[in-house]
Amino acid sequence: ASISMALTTIPMPQNIIYPFEGNSYGNVSTCEIQGFFYFLGASYLVCCNGVLNIFFVSTIRFGMREATVKKMLFPICFVASALISVPYP
Repeated sequence: ASISMALTTIPMPQNIIYPFEGNSYGNVSTCEIQGFFYFLGASYLVCCNGVLNIFFVSTIRFGMREATVKKMLFPICFVASALISVPYP
């Protein structure tokens, strides 16, 4: 999401008139790719924030060791985050 935001107007189509000044060198496909990666990154960010919350609850409230959480819980959570993020950008 950060890279697609950093690219700003560069991948936007050249043949469309915009109400602002900015260089655009792309086409419709590059604009759609930028949008896809923006929403993919944003949805993955929300899921990773949930994983961080699960980590804090597991270690503070339930007393799990950090090594146990990293070994058992993190892989499951990150795979679930990726599977949730990919179909719904």
